[in-house]
Amino acid sequence: MSPFSFGRKRRLISPYPAATAESAKRLRRRVQDCVGAEDATAVLEPAALAEASAVLDDQLGTGRQLPGTVDPYVLNTVAVLHRIRAGALGSPVEERHAVGALQILVHVIEPELVPPIVRDEVAEAVSDGAELDFPTAVLRAVQGHASAVRAEWKRQHDPRLADTYVRAFARIIEKAGPDRPNLSTRLLDYAAALGARFDSRRPAADPADLREALRLTGAALAVSGGDRPIVRRAHQLRGPMMIDLDELDPHCDALQSAAESFHTLADLCDPGDPAAEEYRSRVRAVERLTKMRHR
Repeated sequence: MSPFSFGRKRRLISPYPAATAESAKRLRRRVQDCVGAEDATAVLEPAALAEASAVLDDQLGTGRQLPGTVDPYVLNTVAVLHRIRAGALGSPVEERHAVGALQILVHVIEPELVPPIVRDEVAEAVSDGAELDFPTAVLRAVQGHASAVRAEWKRQHDPRLADTYVRAFARIIEKAGPDRPNLSTRLLDYAAALGARFDSRRPAADPADLREALRLTGAALAVSGGDRPIVRRAHQLRGPMMIDLDELDPHCDALQSAAESFHTLADLCDPGDPAAEEYRSRVRAVERLTKMRHR
């Protein structure tokens, strides 16, 4: 079944109540036009993911901590958007995960509003152990959307998507809180999004993005428990970011921190890994620059 016929059969794009936020109405019109024309172009635009992001903020933001405060019809429209995108992009796992997580969230809110055409999918997910408490279902839905946004960023690196990318991973931090497992991973995901936005806006990038990303990598290291993959990823982000910070403020001693990150990365390499020498080369380059400045 094509994603367009799926959208028609689910009847998920019927008009919303007048009080529905404008962001949801814009997204509904976009999806409706795609289904009517059987053309996915409009949902592949960066603006479509930005609209979906605004809808999630409205539906799952402050004051929406109970199932009865969230409109499942609006969430279904976001799910249709991701399903159409999945069909147009060759069914990438990130888009499919977004669809599945949103459908589970609708099931948690109001099982009767899961359309018959997808109830088997939802039932299979529940049978496989999908978590059905509301806060976790919300978290999985925003994680699914964020993964799809990040995958789109990696495909295109479109600067118009940068704010949506950052907001998607900030939202995960907000919904997960500090007590759920994998906090360090969430912090690094958010740091990476901020770093990507900073890079995409050079030379007019906001230094606050870089500084916040560095703060997040430090926080991730502090809660990592020495986990090697986490430590490696944190320093892979920190090393280049520290060099960027030095370019902004040569008096902040960022070069020393950059050298420390590259040295740590070299030490974390397995024997014979050619990346170790690359990291040592970066350490030497940073040390040369430091010496030149102190002449």
